[in-house]
Amino acid sequence: MKLGNIVSNSELVNHEKVSHINYLNYDDLQNIDKTLPTLFIGWFSVYELFKPKRELIILNKEIKKNRFYWEFSFDEKKSDHIDGIFNFSRNVIKYYCGSYSYEMIDPFFYNIKTEEDLEKVIPKDYSKVYDGEDKLYFLSGNEIIGIDKIVYTKSLNFNDDFINNLYEKENNIIKDRSSIKVKQLEDNFPYYPYIKPHSVILL
Repeated sequence: MKLGNIVSNSELVNHEKVSHINYLNYDDLQNIDKTLPTLFIGWFSVYELFKPKRELIILNKEIKKNRFYWEFSFDEKKSDHIDGIFNFSRNVIKYYCGSYSYEMIDPFFYNIKTEEDLEKVIPKDYSKVYDGEDKLYFLSGNEIIGIDKIVYTKSLNFNDDFINNLYEKENNIIKDRSSIKVKQLEDNFPYYPYIKPHSVILL
């Protein structure tokens, strides 16, 4: 799965390419996935690309939060170039996930006492579900809704079968009750602490 783009017409110095980033040059911009966080390399190239649309400040490398960033080319500023590409590669998962909101459905806050109460707060228009060992995550638009299975089955004595069958749609269900898939993500992104709630968009 691709989480971001890096666009450059020059060599990326001291950078080992990673599989979760698309690498393009400026001539390929018509093919770029504009929904992904993107790092543009080279101040002069960035200025020519964005100057008709927005004011750019050379001290601010965030063009649009969680979406567009820029960095110097190696010839323009060596240390910034190396550090900037490293930081983007590391933080691209945070930028990618940053456009999604997340809420865990707390039964005490929502005054959920019965299975019918819980059904009422599950989004009906969800497009994807992560069914994990102890959590359920529903993706509805740009919102992630979480259900803690243990809280409902152990603390509130809800039926296990009911909790495990809260979703009705059969497509786009990621079953990971042994947590193998989410652990693989955690191994790939050990520096990102919110893998589990974002697993529904990363898998």
